[in-house]
Amino acid sequence: MTFEQFHDKHQYIIHCVLKQYQVKYQYDEYYQQLLIKMWQLFLDYNCSKSSSIKNHLFIRLKYYLIDLFRQQGASLTNLNLEDHTNDLLSYDDSEFTLSLEQFRTILTNQEQQWLELKLAGFTQQEMAHQLNCSTSTLKNYQKRVRQKFINNYFEMKR
Repeated sequence: MTFEQFHDKHQYIIHCVLKQYQVKYQYDEYYQQLLIKMWQLFLDYNCSKSSSIKNHLFIRLKYYLIDLFRQQGASLTNLNLEDHTNDLLSYDDSEFTLSLEQFRTILTNQEQQWLELKLAGFTQQEMAHQLNCSTSTLKNYQKRVRQKFINNYFEMKR
């Protein structure tokens, strides 16, 4: 079997893994990295060591994606969110534009950290570990950020 045939048959696994970890930002980059890893796994696969190629791919690709997230988390201090998130937090109409920097000024330190991690694509559990808090605290951050955004939007609209 060639890799093209293998890819056609098993490419859905990459999409499933990305969906499971709710990857929306940089989807294509992660897809390409997982595709390269799938190619490596295809070359190294030994059917006597693993019962199913599908299970083998799911497990290996999930762990590889987690490693990619961790690598990104290690360089999170170098992350420049202004470059790629203005469109996520901006709403443009003829009278109103809310930039990320303007919005960040009204957030607390914890809310800013939560927002940066959320926009970087981290899961709740990973954010909780990074921020050293519970997932319910993260939900409170999310609720407050959303409320501040809505309040600020209607205040600017007036």
